[in-house]
Parts: sequence; C-alpha cells; structure tokens
Amino acid sequence: MNPITVEQTQGKITITFPEGTLTKADITRIVDHIYLERLAQTVGFDASIETLGEDIKREWWQANKDRFIPKEDQ
Repeated sequence: MNPITVEQTQGKITITFPEGTLTKADITRIVDHIYLERLAQTVGFDASIETLGEDIKREWWQANKDRFIPKEDQ
C-alpha cells in the first residue's frame, strides 16, 4: 500500500502521497465532497433532511426508471 501522510503545521494541513496515486480530478472531487459535508454540518440540518432526500430520489426514480430499464414486451 502506498504511504499517505497528513501533517498539520503553521495553520495548514498537508496531505502527501506518491504521484500517480490519485489524479487531480480525483483530489478535486474528494476535497469538494469534504467541503460540502462540512458546510452541511455547520448549517445544522436535522434528520428530516435525509428523509426529504430519499423522497426526492425515490420520486425521480419512479419518473425516470423507464429510461434506464426498458419494459419487457408482453
């Protein structure tokens, strides 16, 4: 396994890993995800936001599943 180091000095956090372990796009996605998770924590949503998200996904899937799973001929 490739060694990954995390250091915190002078108000900065530095993450180091061997070149080629992750692409720049991978790193950007990871950092964006962490940032959004942190923002969500500071907003103070309660558990009902998860239920709302599940409802939205379920309704979207019901409206769009035929685009991804064709109906079988009867």
